[in-house]
Amino acid sequence: NCIKKTYLCKVPTLDKLTIYQLSDEFFENEKRFGRQLNETIRRYKVRLTPLHEFLKEKKTRELTICEITPQLIDDFTDWLLYIKKYNANYAIKIIQIMKQIFQFAIKKRYLVTNPFAFVKIKSQQKPLIVLSKEELNSIMQHRFVAVRLQQVADLFLLQCFTGMAYVDLMNFDKSKHLQN
Repeated sequence: NCIKKTYLCKVPTLDKLTIYQLSDEFFENEKRFGRQLNETIRRYKVRLTPLHEFLKEKKTRELTICEITPQLIDDFTDWLLYIKKYNANYAIKIIQIMKQIFQFAIKKRYLVTNPFAFVKIKSQQKPLIVLSKEELNSIMQHRFVAVRLQQVADLFLLQCFTGMAYVDLMNFDKSKHLQN
């Protein structure tokens, strides 16, 4: 009976729980358990801005989580891609955050199913830009006037020759990672 009430959004508190309240609760939960860094949470909140903008255009009042329908989600996806003309990869990031928030709602037993679970947007592959040997040699031969620019060039070249990601390079500690 409880599952049926939850599924039909007949639980008294759930029919008033808005998307904004759910997302706030999600972010508070993430902070409490230290799962997300503050910068990540800030970025997530920024990515929810298009959803808030869409909902303001679509409805005059805040929607509850029970009012999120597959049709509304389809409209939102179309709005992101065709009206706002967001890149598909950015739209995917927005949808991923919504999936996480609604997965949290399922975990909290606010909902039985995730309305964003079946949203699929095909990502766009960015063309891979590769430097030629001549371009790499040009960077290696050039001596920058500013010390900082020379350091940046040296780090960039190290990344090119090792395939090391920027984040790994910034976390590199020669006392830990180098032997002899």
